[in-house]
Amino acid sequence: MQGLPDTHIYTFASTLQNRDSEQKYKSRQAYENYLANNPHNESRFAFPLASGGWQDPDCCDYIADSATAVIVRGQAV
Repeated sequence: MQGLPDTHIYTFASTLQNRDSEQKYKSRQAYENYLANNPHNESRFAFPLASGGWQDPDCCDYIADSATAVIVRGQAV
């Protein structure tokens, strides 16, 4: 989601739950490499802000001068 702020959730544990599924990988070998190279860590990204008029039209990395609110998890803030 280019241009939107994100939250990176990084987990490190001896027993991880809800790992990426094999279907997310190009091949069984790629999935096995993922598990072998990340036995105790997992990353997830969340995008709590919706795109919209609050973004500068010339550069979506900036806030528009006319912005009065942003939508965070479906709520105007």
